Formats: sequence, C-alpha cells, structure tokens
Amino acid sequence: MCDAGELRDPLADLESALARVRAVPHGGRSREQLTPDVIRLRRLIDQAELEFAVRCGELAATGEFDPEYSESAYQWIRDECKVSGRVASDALAVAEQSASLSGSVAALDEGRIGFGHLALMAHTAAALTESTTAPPIDESRLLKQAERHTVTRFRRDCTNARHAADSAAFLNDYVDAADARFLDVKARDDGSVWLRGFLDSVGAASLRTVLESLGRRDGAGDIRTSEKRMADALVELAEFALHNPDIAGGGARAPQLMVTASVDTLRNAPGAPAAELDFAGLVPAETARRLACDADIIPVAVDGEGRPLAVGRSRRMPNTATRRKLQLRDRGCVFGNCDRPASWTVPHHIVFHENGGGNDLDNLASLCNRHHWVVHEGGSQLVRTKDGRFLVLPPPSDVPRARPPTTTAA
Repeated sequence: MCDAGELRDPLADLESALARVRAVPHGGRSREQLTPDVIRLRRLIDQAELEFAVRCGELAATGEFDPEYSESAYQWIRDECKVSGRVASDALAVAEQSASLSGSVAALDEGRIGFGHLALMAHTAAALTESTTAPPIDESRLLKQAERHTVTRFRRDCTNARHAADSAAFLNDYVDAADARFLDVKARDDGSVWLRGFLDSVGAASLRTVLESLGRRDGAGDIRTSEKRMADALVELAEFALHNPDIAGGGARAPQLMVTASVDTLRNAPGAPAAELDFAGLVPAETARRLACDADIIPVAVDGEGRPLAVGRSRRMPNTATRRKLQLRDRGCVFGNCDRPASWTVPHHIVFHENGGGNDLDNLASLCNRHHWVVHEGGSQLVRTKDGRFLVLPPPSDVPRARPPTTTAA
C-alpha cells in the first residue's frame, strides 16, 4: 500500500504555503521585522530557482518538443514559462553543470550565495568544458569569491577566470561579437526611423562614453528622460560629423536645401508648402529654416508645373572667414549655460536671411545642435542685446510639444 503522504503533490503544498504567506496583511511592520523576512524569502526563491533549473534539465533530456512550436528546450522554456531568454539559459546551464558544482549548490542551499552566483558559475564551467586547452573550473576558488562579492562583481571574477584559463577562446568570443555588430534603420512613412542593433562590449563602451558625455542634463530645467537625452546625443554626434568632413571620411557636407524661385517656405509664409529633405521626405518649414542656417543654398527657378528652368550658383552662408570670427567671439554655444565648444556649433541667423537678415556677425550666434533645434522647432527665441549679450525667450504656451512615436515601423 501507498502511504497517503506519498500521494500528495509537493507543488500543491508549495502553492498553498505561498498563498498563506501572501495572505499576511502588509504594512505596519518595522525594518527590524521586515529584514529577516525579506532575506529568508529571497533564499527560498533561490532554492525554487534551483529546483526549476533541475526540472528544466530533466525536460530537456527527454528531447520531446513539438518542432512546429519549439525547436529547443531553451525556446520552449522561454515561451511556455513566460521568462526571458536569460532566465531560460541560466536554468539550462545550472541543470547541466550542477553535478560538477556540488559545493556551490550546497552554498546556495545554505544561503551563502544566490542563484545569480550559481548561474554565473555554471556558464563559466560550461565555457571551460568546451575548451580543448583550458583546465576544469576551480570551483573552490570561485566559490570563495562568490561568497564575498555581489553578482555584478562576481561576473567580473568569472570573466577573469575564463580569460586566465583560455585567453585564445576568450579572444575568439570577442571577435565573434565584433563580427556580429549590426544596425538596422527601419524607416517609417513620415521619414522618421526606428533603430535596432547590436554592438560588442568594446564598441558599446565607446558609444556609451560619448553619448553619456553629450547626453548630460542641461541644467536644472532639463526635464528630458535618459532615453530622450541619449537620442539627442546620437543626433548631435551625427550632426557634428556632417559639419566636419575630415571626421566623416572626407565626403560629408552640411545638409543642403534646394530652394525654388519662391522663398515662401523659408519665410514661413502662410500657405507655403513643406520643404523636402533627402531620406526624410517632407519636413516643416521651421526645420528647413534651421538647416538653411548652415547649408549650401542653391536657388532653382521653376515653371508653373514645378519643372526646373534655371539653377543658380551655390553660395555658402556664412563664409569661412565669418565663421572663424563667430567662433572666436562666442567660444561655443551661447544658449544659457551650454558647455558645447565652438567646434560643436553652427551659425544661427537671429533674423533669418529671407526675412532681411544678413551674414554679418551682429546677426549670427553659435548654437549647438540641440539648442539650434530648441530655437527653431522648439519655439524659443534668441535675441542679442545692444551690449552683445544673448537672451533666450521661452516659447509661447500654445507651441505644440514633440511626442514620441506610438506606432511600429512600417
């Protein structure tokens, strides 16, 4: 006969116990009361993660997956258990290596390390096992580090262990990651784009270093999110390359705008059509005015049906000598407390050329890409006082604010 206890479902008992824990009223407990409960609960979760990993390993060993839905245990676990790929990968690695990491498994059961430590240990053991020259993992040494270090710090320990054991394989992994770099630029109907890509660790470090520097908050009034500041920094980096041909491979030039015989768009006259920009399609008149501040302007005369009749000579606004004088005078972006140097700025016409403003220094100001946008599309106004100071007037309250796209790429 079977004992009644053998017929009980342990997972049902676990669900029942968890339900009782969750039924305990929250609030009103002190830090001293909460601290041991939080630590104990986390240890129970780690043990549950270990059991989850073991059972995932047993499931993977069966090899019974419907190829129509899941090509591997990894994919099945990720999809059916509603977890990230990282969670599925960690579970399978721990399941595969747990027999050779008995000391680490015991340390988890005793609460000396967490499941994150064990997963890193398992991935390291797997990498060294796959190597034909590396020695087996030194579990005792890594376990001592795991007991002392956070998961983030222990990741470095494991990475160093892999490099020390097989530097050639470590290099191969890096080369593979560098070869896997890609950037997919998916255009939307309105000319804006979605970005999706991958960078190896070193390439990512270079990009993040630049973007983090360019994307710092611009004073207490800068309420942009971190994501918005990173996007603005990436655009600013591209604009800097466009205005510095040596950086952009010797062939890049500032944006060009083909202006028809009618200049209503640049004057922002009522009823004027939108401007058109390569790769962007139609853009607002104010954007055209901003780009034209520092562009090669080529007048084009057209007939009544828009067919070109005559093309004028390209003229630069302003010329090189004036630009140098402007940079020497302003020493950088003149907007508020901006710290962008002169080399990261473009000339802005306080009174736009088509409205009667000239290229003389009194009508020019140095603005970085972000603040040039703020003055044009953002609706702010830059004025210069008689004593040469620049003042920024905020936009009217009815100026519409930009909002992020809410639809996916076409």
